[in-house]
Amino acid sequence: MGHPTMKLLGFPMALQFESSATGTILYRKDQVGPALPVTVAERDAYVGWMGWMVVLCALLYFVGIILMSVLADRFIESDSNSVGAVGAMAIGLAALASLYLFLRWASHAPARAFAGRSAVEPARTRKQVFGKRMAKMSYARIAVVSTGLAVFLLFGTAGDVEIMWLAVGLPAAVGIGMAIWKWRIETE
Repeated sequence: MGHPTMKLLGFPMALQFESSATGTILYRKDQVGPALPVTVAERDAYVGWMGWMVVLCALLYFVGIILMSVLADRFIESDSNSVGAVGAMAIGLAALASLYLFLRWASHAPARAFAGRSAVEPARTRKQVFGKRMAKMSYARIAVVSTGLAVFLLFGTAGDVEIMWLAVGLPAAVGIGMAIWKWRIETE
């Protein structure tokens, strides 16, 4: 498959491949799509390719952050910490959104390549795939982890009131997102 590091970095792609009861390799888009038969060489090539895409994304992320920071410094003039914090958050969110969209496109490369193949098993529901994992996580655990993260981040603010809202809001948003995800899987 190539370098072991690329295999490790390509784990998001590897999750979309599974061994069947007959010993063949099956590809399921996002782990839920219909099972398409593939060869070991095809799986290994895509997992290695995804590893390189992760490396490319990391480089693009840092270049994008630097570029957006330079642009923000050039075009946004303010002495307020709040404007700086909101600007940094907006830059980070824009970079992360771009990174997510690129990685999502890259992770669906096999689906595009194998589009003409006949499925050997039907698609699964998200509840079948992720329900087992999310069932182990209680709403109380989500709340405890989110609260713990908020407390940890609050210590990092060093009493700066202008960014305390971020230290509380970010973990709250993550916790609410996880709770909604769990609820949606349970009610599907």
